[in-house]
Amino acid sequence: TELCQTPAIAIVKTSSYDDGGDCSQVGEEINYTFTVTNQGNVSLASVSVTDPLIATIDGPTGDTDGDNELDVTEEWVYTGVYIITQEDIDAGEVINQATAEGTAPDGTVVTDDSGSTVDTDEVTTTDLCQTPAIAIVKTSSYDDGGDCSQVGEEINYTFTVTNQGNVSLASVSVTDPLIATINGPTGDTDGDNELDVTEEWVYTGVYVITQEDI
Repeated sequence: TELCQTPAIAIVKTSSYDDGGDCSQVGEEINYTFTVTNQGNVSLASVSVTDPLIATIDGPTGDTDGDNELDVTEEWVYTGVYIITQEDIDAGEVINQATAEGTAPDGTVVTDDSGSTVDTDEVTTTDLCQTPAIAIVKTSSYDDGGDCSQVGEEINYTFTVTNQGNVSLASVSVTDPLIATINGPTGDTDGDNELDVTEEWVYTGVYVITQEDI
């Protein structure tokens, strides 16, 4: 008497992230939980979970009879950790997709109820906190040559600009109503024309003293 077999697998992915109350920072971790269940009527062997952003996925727990097969009554749980990068914070979110795969007794590799090779339906988006901020420190250097101030002498200014937030900043500019030409910046270490959170950009400018100033 032949019995009908309907192999199927499903995955549910959840994320847990705590920025510690100080907005998102590079190096903080997102913890993921992958719950895999057997949605068919046959046990599944060679069950695996993969995620393109997570190199190491631990587990499973839940193999109650220790036979290394996902039985129809079992729920297997895997875990993984992703470390946040500056690119993630600049994007304001982390989006990734988990894949669950299992093999039926007849050798068929199954997923969900579609009959395709893998279940890639489980996409998770984790929002990240962004706090853009910029700061400028301006210093001046002036030497009157020892003969008191004269018209035409120069004041040299240095403008140091830093990123005080947690996201990269584009289209950075420095203006000063007295200085027509401001040169720079130096300090764009990666050459991407963005003021990164780890960079310090320096601009310079010269002002020519007038009689009104003296």
